[in-house]
Amino acid sequence: TPSAGLQINYLAKAAVKTEIHEGLKTEIVSINQLQGKKTLYLSYVAEAGLAYRMNSKWDLNAIPSFQYGVTSITRNNAVNTFPYSVGLSVGVTRHF
Repeated sequence: TPSAGLQINYLAKAAVKTEIHEGLKTEIVSINQLQGKKTLYLSYVAEAGLAYRMNSKWDLNAIPSFQYGVTSITRNNAVNTFPYSVGLSVGVTRHF
């Protein structure tokens, strides 16, 4: 069962981690509080639900998903940030 659409997201916390490579040296910069963070943003979401019937009473389910930000999570910054995520939900269904 494929699905796609728009989603409104609430951003409770944001952290940024950047790695800078120069030859054999690596520098890691972490920011725990993002300036100009928006609380709400829009994203595209796409899923493809799969179900395998094990017997007449039980199904095994897997739902891979992808989400990509349509609007930036930052405002008035030099760099716009668009979050994305890839996920997998797994479960079982019992038929009565």
